[in-house]
Amino acid sequence: MREPIHIVFCADRRVLPGLHVAAYSVVASHLDSHSLVHVHVFSNDLAPADVALLDETLRGSGKTYSLETHTVSESHFSRFPSMSGSWGPYFRLLVPQMLEVERIIYVEVDTVCHLDVSDFMTLDLGDHPAGFVAASRITRLEGVKSH
Repeated sequence: MREPIHIVFCADRRVLPGLHVAAYSVVASHLDSHSLVHVHVFSNDLAPADVALLDETLRGSGKTYSLETHTVSESHFSRFPSMSGSWGPYFRLLVPQMLEVERIIYVEVDTVCHLDVSDFMTLDLGDHPAGFVAASRITRLEGVKSH
């Protein structure tokens, strides 16, 4: 089996429905049976019941995955303005120090994914530490070979 594909979501309880849809769509669209989708959720307020329900949603995909939550203290961002009462959008700033992996794919919780994101793992970023895809419809990655 290949290295896992690390998918990161940052969420608080305000966006739970979106998290379910986004995470399910990423896991369900994964076609490469030789790599595991490892879903990481960074949050400050998810209860064990919230995580159990998300796990149940992901099981519905019929795909193999793993789910891990990471607790973020909003005190890191108390001097920042909240965004509609949430510090969730800032959580992604802590991901590199809290998750020691070679590469991650960060997905916003308002995303519906209809393609296998594993191709992003082999995308050449050159010397750039990050690559971004603006809100768009992606149907195929040019220059990336399918597995």
